[in-house]
Amino acid sequence: MFNEKVHVLNHPLLQHKLSILRDERTGVKEFREIISEIAALEKEYMSMFVGYSEFRTQTMKCDVVPSKDNKSQKYIAFRLSDADGVVAADNVSGSPYILELEPQPIGEAAGRAAVAKGEYAVYRVPAICSVRLTDGVNPILQDRIAVYQLGVECYLPLGK
Repeated sequence: MFNEKVHVLNHPLLQHKLSILRDERTGVKEFREIISEIAALEKEYMSMFVGYSEFRTQTMKCDVVPSKDNKSQKYIAFRLSDADGVVAADNVSGSPYILELEPQPIGEAAGRAAVAKGEYAVYRVPAICSVRLTDGVNPILQDRIAVYQLGVECYLPLGK
């Protein structure tokens, strides 16, 4: 009885590997290695007919330094290219991912109003901002963070 769904592979390399598997002197380690080799060969063979996908992980650090002068507080954090993955914000080959900052009002802090006389230390009270990362339309993530660049400078008198 012949089943039409069975396909016999007559490739010489595969025949050689199968003969090693059939040998009763083949050890467990060698048996497993040959099974792995046959699986890799079949995978490569099948990719000729069904194609294959390639995946890679890309890590990139994107620094965004906000400026008080920017009234909209929207910045292009990075771009995503179909060909190159994550690319720099100034590389126009990709779609932009936008970082939006919305600073919350800062209450009056002691030492904020005027510069202290004598010796003093300057420190900055950060602005708490609602931050959104979008692809221009859809939000990807949202959080609240402290952003020192958008905060206010305060003066702490030193000495007696």
